[in-house]
Amino acid sequence: KIAPWLIFIFILSLFLVALYLIRRKRSQIQSAEPVSLLSPEEKALQDLNQLHDSDLLRRGKVKDYHLRLSEILRGYFETRYQIQAIESTTFEILKALRGQEMDRALRDKITEVLEAADLAKFAKWIPAPAQIADIYQKSRQIVEESKPKPVEASVPGKAAHGV
Repeated sequence: KIAPWLIFIFILSLFLVALYLIRRKRSQIQSAEPVSLLSPEEKALQDLNQLHDSDLLRRGKVKDYHLRLSEILRGYFETRYQIQAIESTTFEILKALRGQEMDRALRDKITEVLEAADLAKFAKWIPAPAQIADIYQKSRQIVEESKPKPVEASVPGKAAHGV
């Protein structure tokens, strides 16, 4: 005959294992991040469009607008160039981007936009509406111009010189 306390311990053990498995499954579901099907460029452009369509500027939230614009570009730089940009200063980002292959004009555009955002965020600079529009357009151009170049696939059987 089985002692009643052994049955109690067995049932309690089953209960604790079940509780552990339920909590583990629940935490896995909650911690699962949604997978983005957008490329880094598409995501950045989408975020820039949402920012442009927001009411931050209409409400006079120039600093918040530029903070968000800077966050979008920094997040893009992290995914596109695999550099630490979100927690870095503008100087550190520009230094890290020196190692990347890009046109001088693109590098200058990045510098101009990040420095303008810094002025609005930290120096309380309030740009004119035309300047804000220019910064927004340059931000979009940065993303569009820094897209990875498509790799041309070589066709088997064709000579490299077109002969």
